[in-house]
Amino acid sequence: MAGFEDFFSSFLSILPQIMSAVDLSLYAIAVFFYGGMAAKGLRYREAWIRWPLMILSGILCLAATSSLAGLFPLPKGLELLKLDAFFAGLLSSAILALSFYLMTHDAKVYTIPSLAKKLEALKAAALSGKGLGPISDAEAEKIASGRIKGEAIESKLSGSKWYVKVQAGNSVKVVEIDAIDGAVEKIYHHNDMMLNFLLDWKKSAGLVISLLLLIAVLFTFKSLPSISSDFEKMGISQDLMDQLKKRGEAAADTECKEALQEATSTFINTFPEVKDNRTKKSFQKMVEGKILSLRSLKESGGMVALTDDNKACIFSRESKFCACLEVRNN
Repeated sequence: MAGFEDFFSSFLSILPQIMSAVDLSLYAIAVFFYGGMAAKGLRYREAWIRWPLMILSGILCLAATSSLAGLFPLPKGLELLKLDAFFAGLLSSAILALSFYLMTHDAKVYTIPSLAKKLEALKAAALSGKGLGPISDAEAEKIASGRIKGEAIESKLSGSKWYVKVQAGNSVKVVEIDAIDGAVEKIYHHNDMMLNFLLDWKKSAGLVISLLLLIAVLFTFKSLPSISSDFEKMGISQDLMDQLKKRGEAAADTECKEALQEATSTFINTFPEVKDNRTKKSFQKMVEGKILSLRSLKESGGMVALTDDNKACIFSRESKFCACLEVRNN
């Protein structure tokens, strides 16, 4: 029985460290879980884009579990389940997924239906006798000029795309055309990426959504949800954890172990009191509170001191300090 008590005491003494490790593990899982959900809105498939954005968005969503948790009030008694933080993370990841989708809506993603359409265009071209080659530069310029209502000034074939510059008033725009079926895939301003981005209302809206979420999190962030921070709610005070830690450390020492077992086996007042003031003074140096009573432990040869702050401080046979335990009655 004593062995189980020692094990239980030692386990409780390291419980804060265990809970801290659990917190860190849950944080890492949350970053990849929420970040993975947010990254589903990205239309880019390149890993060098997706992975950094996934991790950064996961960190932001993790921070949002604290900032937005107030939007999900829970019935009393369910706070320890952290469901409010979980729902806040889901909400923030959904917001970021929408934002990413809007900002990358024009990225070309080849799905099965779109590939089937391309194959049908190739088949039609082959059957009509036009061959499978790209459309001519004249055809590409005609398509671009008709779309922009301007004059084509330059055209360039790159891979399976025609890039045609069109002068439209005082601005030059680039029309991206599929070289096989002649479909216009994208139109943007020449050499002005920021302007292209801002003029696209979907991209601008996605950027604004991300910035609003970031600002909301930064201005309302308090601390990350933590299992270890809920000890008080579970009735386990930090003072009690400190006592258990000291007791667990003392349990590893044979002499302290014997003294602890004897001191906690019965009422402390039943042990004989030490009247020598010199002995009291020597032990007083090792405890914080004032020693009211010093008693000897016959079997282990140790001492137990009762202090004015309701503590029972145990010492081993060699007068080594072992631990101070909280007592309700002296």
